[in-house]
Amino acid sequence: QRDHVQFVSELREECEKKRYGLFVKFIDDHKAEMECEMEQVFKSEQEYSDYMDERDKEKEKEVIKNITPEIEMNMIVKLYNKKQISLENAASNLNMTVPEFEELLKKQRKSA
Repeated sequence: QRDHVQFVSELREECEKKRYGLFVKFIDDHKAEMECEMEQVFKSEQEYSDYMDERDKEKEKEVIKNITPEIEMNMIVKLYNKKQISLENAASNLNMTVPEFEELLKKQRKSA
């Protein structure tokens, strides 16, 4: 989470380094108001991020719910072939034993 007080402080320091005297004076004169505004901005950003995360999770659930067994099998085989999941995990995700999954791989290779 971003800190609104630290943000205003860092903004002032940056203005001071660049010798923006009017901005430094403005920040000094309106520090409390700026911190309050930045708090609202950061809160809004977090709420939006949380909303998007939740929306993405819901979409993911919908996609998974509508996935066909064939597509699921192909996705898991691809993940296994790219070494992103283990042989055991691949078999488990397809409710297969390791030997059954290995047999599936052999069949796919023959048909390719």
